[in-house]
Amino acid sequence: MASSKSATQAAASSSSRNSTHARCIVPNLADYHLFIYARGRRIGNYIQTNVTLLTPEWCRFFKENGFLVGVSIDGPEEFHDEYRRSATNQPTFYKVMRGIDLLNKYGVEWNAPANVMQQMFP
Repeated sequence: MASSKSATQAAASSSSRNSTHARCIVPNLADYHLFIYARGRRIGNYIQTNVTLLTPEWCRFFKENGFLVGVSIDGPEEFHDEYRRSATNQPTFYKVMRGIDLLNKYGVEWNAPANVMQQMFP
């Protein structure tokens, strides 16, 4: 009698016999690579950037692939532009704000890690 297990279930079953982890059945073959490489755990994608060169294409990529985007911004314009200059020594605050607007427009999850420096406090 032929087994009714799918290839994914068979691989998961085989893998669990060779491991101390609890048995995990992968719901479909498309998720098999996640099972093999993440051992059933969720893999998160994260990138840290100043978003000054962000495009709609990148936003779609980040959204479709579940990226969390960390935005490098140093508070209000006067603080940010003092420390975050372009290669030609131009202020970048408004370019960063444009990038944040794009992230929001495309529904990309983002955060802004806080960097506090003594120079920020007179």
